[in-house]
Amino acid sequence: MAKIRTLTFVFIGLLLLFFGLSIFVKHKVGQKLEAGFADLDGASYDSYDVNFWKGKIAVSGISLDTETVQISEALNGNKITGTVDEAYINGLHWWDLLHSKHLLASEIALENPLLKIIKIPTDTIVKAKTPEVENTQAFFAQVKSIAIKNGEIAFFGNEKIENPQMSMGSISISFKDFTFNDALTENKMAIVDYKLSLENFYFQADDRLHDLTLEKITTEDKDLILSNFAFKSPFDNDTFFQKLEYRKSKFDIAIPEIILKDFNLEKVFQNKFELSILEINNPILSVFSDKNIPTLPNQQKELPTESLCKLKTLVAIDSIAVNHAKITYSLKEKEKQNRGEVFWTDVNATLENVTNDSLKIDADQDMIAKVNSKFMGSSNLDLTVRFFLDSPIFAYDVYGKLDTFDMRQTNQMFEDVTRIRVESGEVRELAFNFHADDNKSKGELDFYYNNLQVKLRQGKNKRPRKLLRWIVEKVIIKEKNTIAGSNKKGEIDILRNQEKGFFNQLWNSVLDGLKDVILPG
Repeated sequence: MAKIRTLTFVFIGLLLLFFGLSIFVKHKVGQKLEAGFADLDGASYDSYDVNFWKGKIAVSGISLDTETVQISEALNGNKITGTVDEAYINGLHWWDLLHSKHLLASEIALENPLLKIIKIPTDTIVKAKTPEVENTQAFFAQVKSIAIKNGEIAFFGNEKIENPQMSMGSISISFKDFTFNDALTENKMAIVDYKLSLENFYFQADDRLHDLTLEKITTEDKDLILSNFAFKSPFDNDTFFQKLEYRKSKFDIAIPEIILKDFNLEKVFQNKFELSILEINNPILSVFSDKNIPTLPNQQKELPTESLCKLKTLVAIDSIAVNHAKITYSLKEKEKQNRGEVFWTDVNATLENVTNDSLKIDADQDMIAKVNSKFMGSSNLDLTVRFFLDSPIFAYDVYGKLDTFDMRQTNQMFEDVTRIRVESGEVRELAFNFHADDNKSKGELDFYYNNLQVKLRQGKNKRPRKLLRWIVEKVIIKEKNTIAGSNKKGEIDILRNQEKGFFNQLWNSVLDGLKDVILPG
């Protein structure tokens, strides 16, 4: 009996101890919560619940309206307003959290967060003193599941919040077996699996002349799928170009599907972007330009490998594939009302070894682009560009070939520029290859054609002199260049215009070779 009585007292004592401990933990956690919300000016909550036995902390009815106090560095010059229906942690291991800075739990979740993040003037920010770090022990977290359920978020550029600069709705994301280790000198994160669903993404570009929208982002196995991507201006052409002080192209891009294969979310948190394949399906791209608007003086344009090299994010994409694209380029020349246009249909392209990782570049220095398409909907165009990733002057080689082509199709783009109208002309083959870099292009071009007849068009309220017309139509322009005939090769030798980009250098290189064949010399 004495032993039973002793065991009974021990059992009751343990129950009282655990009951007292649960009350103590609830009190201490409550104090921490209240202190934490007090530090966030404008943050409040309706209620909280701490269950020692279930290892659960839940906070309901969270409301945020943070100002510029003592947390400015964490918010990076932003304030947050919004609500969270409930935030909770399940399966919490109290002892590890309180004594060893280890957060071990089965689930962390936010229910229905609705947030607005608003940029505030930097001169209103109150700088917080950086606390001294007394304990350098690493923080460790391991959670079986982290979830954001049915959230919405919007970012605004200033206090006037009529229209967001970025927003997204119906956000649901869950991480499976999430591990985080912060040793103060390095952060390590591991995610075994994750699922993402996001709808109605909107972003206003920095130029405030284009909008980016995305209908949906979802995950499937290790792939990230983007549905109905669009990047275009809300303004019509005339309104768009009236808003410009300096020349800028207007873009209209629509892509039904983008697939990021083997997307590694962990790497993104480490400022790395790695993919096996980036697949872009059925894109439609229209570019509009207007030469009546002056260019920004002394604006240096970078070549593709230079831009890639300067990225702060480490990029490593094994392959980019563009399938069944259509591209249209429209240009209004100076003092002209009509637009010229060229287009490419059924564009299929691959770009291999897209990287700025020095280790990968040491193993493979070539980034290779291959493109095939229908020029003006009829002629086969094949293009290969080999970029040398280790080149200090961003060198690249170009190989291209265009088969049979009716030269009259170029009138809609070039007639206004040259005042020369092609009456007839049959291209049998156009092939070119040249080496280029940040300074120049040099190579050769084969251009075989026959029956080229042109007319010099009169200018506005002017008639070209008969002698000038005869010289242009009969003397300057060669009627043919055939393999069996003159078989003249065109020399490509130009200096690069540093204020123009890659495609301008590509076009001017080909044009230089064409002029060398067509014009006498």
